Amino acid sequence: GGGGYDIEAAGVEYGKVVEEALKAAKVLNLGVLEEITVGAGDSTVILRMAAPQYGYYIAFAMKAGSNVGRARYLLRRAALKARKEF
Repeated sequence: GGGGYDIEAAGVEYGKVVEEALKAAKVLNLGVLEEITVGAGDSTVILRMAAPQYGYYIAFAMKAGSNVGRARYLLRRAALKARKEF
């Protein structure tokens, strides 16, 4: 961890996480997947579905100690705006 992210690699890897979570939600009849939170090391990544029908999501990465509630709120707003584009 050099403190930075390879955004393309992160997108590919988190895309796999989203795909599996979408499958699990469907198999378990949980409804539409809305959000995934991943805590790893000194960071947290929140993935919010922007267009679940296409598997599109918005990601927010932050360091430990950041305001997760505020990040979730901002992601909800961004996802609603993005859905209008689809």
